[in-house]
Amino acid sequence: MNYYEARLLKTGKWNWTRMNDNVITTAGDCINHPEGHTTKEEAERCFYEYVLKNLKEFEVKFAQFKCEICDNWTSKGLETAISSRSAYFCDEHRNKESWIKSHPFTPDIKIISSY
Repeated sequence: MNYYEARLLKTGKWNWTRMNDNVITTAGDCINHPEGHTTKEEAERCFYEYVLKNLKEFEVKFAQFKCEICDNWTSKGLETAISSRSAYFCDEHRNKESWIKSHPFTPDIKIISSY
């Protein structure tokens, strides 16, 4: 299992991390600045921004779902493998701003996954 969350480093700074078999490694965009963040929330916001930069479009053939924003029917949406989340959005609303509206940042992010 993989356990993702912001963790306090030995340096006294925070980073977004992954723990697997009790081995902790820096993950997400925090890889690009291993010096860490001042607060746990800063590290979580760094991860949230990473999710936003890595949204991918998907389509479900032969099915329709209501758009998260306007309730129009659609077969397409946005997803992120990073946090295993997805949402359906019509053509007009299939963008980062709509994702933020339907999935706003909330502190204390924790992800447990088997991938």
